[in-house]
Amino acid sequence: MRVGRCRRTGVTVLVFILAASWVLPFAHAAAAPAPPVDETRGILIQASCTEATCTTRILAVMMAAGPQRFLASAAATAVYVGNQRAALSSLDGFIGIGVSVLSQRLDSQQVAGRIDVFLFRIRLTIAPPVHETGNR
Repeated sequence: MRVGRCRRTGVTVLVFILAASWVLPFAHAAAAPAPPVDETRGILIQASCTEATCTTRILAVMMAAGPQRFLASAAATAVYVGNQRAALSSLDGFIGIGVSVLSQRLDSQQVAGRIDVFLFRIRLTIAPPVHETGNR
């Protein structure tokens, strides 16, 4: 009796191992890699509401190459001023201040996950390029 029971247990374990080794590679292959995280640094030039409750905002950051737009939500975007957490609505007070935005592309939009406002409150102005005419 013992030999028969050991064989059945051994066969059951072998079948389980073979089934697991066949299914696990498919489970790993199905997981899509996460999109890369982008870091953008520039001057915050826009933080406008997209609806009446203002829980979602469109942000624009001016960089040397031009403005970059982001979608930010109160539920999914962390805002830090220095090392203090702040509300998304507080960004209105930092227009013209330097920021760093960590974001990921989702469909056709850059979605902001974290916004760091630089502590120094120096107002900067982005001016159009000056073209020299040769007259002095």
